[in-house]
Amino acid sequence: MAEVLTQEEINALLAQFSESSEEVSAPAGATPEGRAYRLYDFKRPNRFSREQLRTIHMLHETFARHLSTTLSAHLRTPVKVTLGDVQQRIYDEYLSSMKSPAVMYLFTPEPLEGQAAIEFNPYIVFIMIDRLMGGPGRVRGRIRELTEIEENLARSIVNRTMEDLRDAWDPMVKMRPHIDRYESNPQFAQIVSPNDTVCLITFQLKVGEASGSMSICMPHSTLQPVLQRLSTQHWYQKGNRVNPERSFQAIATGLERVRVPVVAVLGHASVDMRDMLDLQVGDVIRLNERTSSSMTLVIGRTPKFHAIPGLRGKNHAVQIVRPLDSKEK
Repeated sequence: MAEVLTQEEINALLAQFSESSEEVSAPAGATPEGRAYRLYDFKRPNRFSREQLRTIHMLHETFARHLSTTLSAHLRTPVKVTLGDVQQRIYDEYLSSMKSPAVMYLFTPEPLEGQAAIEFNPYIVFIMIDRLMGGPGRVRGRIRELTEIEENLARSIVNRTMEDLRDAWDPMVKMRPHIDRYESNPQFAQIVSPNDTVCLITFQLKVGEASGSMSICMPHSTLQPVLQRLSTQHWYQKGNRVNPERSFQAIATGLERVRVPVVAVLGHASVDMRDMLDLQVGDVIRLNERTSSSMTLVIGRTPKFHAIPGLRGKNHAVQIVRPLDSKEK
């Protein structure tokens, strides 16, 4: 004969059930006994510490500022590069987030072993190529793979990007990155195994009114030899140490390559429009200067010197006589 439970036994079973439900719904971060724990996903192991990611973030803040200046000068239009996130991801997730066709370059950050990748949004690449070709910075037609000429133009941008990346990493490692190859299909860019951990650094590029993304992917295995140096203490000891002599020399070297127009002005004249329409070959226009007067040498848009005309070999030349007075400018 089946045993019938008493009311006290029923209440005891319900109490045990309530306790087990509370254990299941215990908040993450602590066990019912009060012991703290931390969730860990074995598919996404944490290979980079927070301090290392923070140092990489600071390195690439410097990189973004330098790249803004470099691309602005190269494209002759305002370019702003803004650092987004620095996070560790699985390489397969990184590749899956990109669509084809992509603009992706694989590079070797010597002396570190292995490869890394830099990827640009195709839309912003076509904007920059149009600027390099003298256009206003517009995309004509659909987004497609780069032609051979377009890829060479894009590579010139990436080469300048690599120079700024080298300078940004200089406090940590004397990196000499060089481009290995271009890939339009991300699935062919297998620089590490799909489950390897990588450090993903994302940026936002704004070229004129257009904007797009850029990302740098550096595998953990590539950065492993220098991970011990990626600390904020090492950064402040070496990275922020400014060498005034080196900075002055770098600025002076950059200024020496700037081209400045120089014009020797013979004189000026005002002519009526009806006389201008009647001009014929052989007519003489009288200037406001005498034949014995010196010429004005204009540097940029500013009159600077008095000069006299002459010859040097088979070329016309001017000889600087004296600087212009402040009243003459």
